[in-house]
Amino acid sequence: FVPYSPFCIAIGFIFGIYWGLLIEMFNILISSSVIFLVGRHLFKDYVEGVIAKSNGSTATVWKGLIKYMGRDWKEAAKINLLCCFIPMPYGMNRYLFSLTNVPFIQYNFFFMIGMIPNTFLNLLIGAALSEASGEGGIDAFRLIGTGVGIVGIMSAIWYAKIVAHKVVAESNKEDAEEGAGPGVVGDGKRMVHIRVNGGGV
Repeated sequence: FVPYSPFCIAIGFIFGIYWGLLIEMFNILISSSVIFLVGRHLFKDYVEGVIAKSNGSTATVWKGLIKYMGRDWKEAAKINLLCCFIPMPYGMNRYLFSLTNVPFIQYNFFFMIGMIPNTFLNLLIGAALSEASGEGGIDAFRLIGTGVGIVGIMSAIWYAKIVAHKVVAESNKEDAEEGAGPGVVGDGKRMVHIRVNGGGV
């Protein structure tokens, strides 16, 4: 897992925003495709086994996300976009999606869209550093754009915590209901045992 931001900032410093955006989006398309396909076709069974045996908080979140994204493509797209704004090791969300049943084209489409703001922010930082090293100083537009981007990332992290708590809560509820077995109904807070005697309840 290689950090993404330092390399993107360096691209912005060297090539500027517009050429840097073209270079980075091409790199993202190639790298995300390779990581996703390798994760899905070579390591999926192994990683699923590791997650199934783990009981830590991270494994619980991953189990919940995999189950959650398998229900609805809109939810999967939302989480895909959200992961693009959260600081995490480069490639982690690709491996996460490779464990789901999300189609490759759908994953790549929303991932590329989600990476545009994050990439643009890092390129802005790199371009601002390049300007700061020159005689003209930093453009106010770049400062404002960087500030807006940072606020956006902080907002995404805050919302991601809400989604993570929701996913874990739903996963725990489903596990409790599945573990209760037939004849037991769960309401999320307590378990009500139902006994049937001769047609009566």
